[in-house]
Amino acid sequence: MLASVALGRPGHYTFDTATFNSIPVGILPSLLSTSDTFYFPALISRITLAVQDVRLADIDRWPGGLGWLPSYSSGPLIPSARTHGDQALEKRPRSLGLDAETNAVHAFYRLAAKTYFFRRLHDQDLPMTITTLAYPPFIAKRRLEACTEEAINVLAQIPSLSCYDSALLWPLSVVANAMTSAKGQAYVIKRLRGMEERFGFDEIKAFREALEAMWMGIENGRERGKWEVRLVG
Repeated sequence: MLASVALGRPGHYTFDTATFNSIPVGILPSLLSTSDTFYFPALISRITLAVQDVRLADIDRWPGGLGWLPSYSSGPLIPSARTHGDQALEKRPRSLGLDAETNAVHAFYRLAAKTYFFRRLHDQDLPMTITTLAYPPFIAKRRLEACTEEAINVLAQIPSLSCYDSALLWPLSVVANAMTSAKGQAYVIKRLRGMEERFGFDEIKAFREALEAMWMGIENGRERGKWEVRLVG
């Protein structure tokens, strides 16, 4: 399962996955093709360590798939695999098939990666590369805002009792950390409260409370801080 914990202090994005944590960022692209199971987490690691050397096309090339998450590594999900006693799943509208739901989850992850990409480009003084020339801070900020709004629209397409709910916390944490619209913030809190009720994880509650405290602080004039978001599972 994917758990995302927001800690209200400066930090960075880390991955508790020894497979690629020990790989120097410079050779990650040559080791992992888009068909590799760990392409996405390795891509996020590259954005963390050297965003100036990552292209937006690297994110677009990710074909989707969550096989790198232990919960989803054994094969495609089917409706009968849904657990946690969610009787409401049987009552929900079937207008969104599982394939469409899966595609929406992949789109949400892709938009979260783009949000993180533009956030890193906006927040740092970086050496001049093709990427930093294409996306100077003022352009990165515009793209960042557009990505967060689009991500919320995609999240709204994923049912609130989705079998992917436990896998939405990491991308949701990335998008929420950059969210500025009151409407988007309210929807994030609504989804998190639903996850709290469904799973009862203390991490979700801690994340929601940290978000609410951060947004309240920004409204009161405090600067938007950086968080450490840890990927575990």
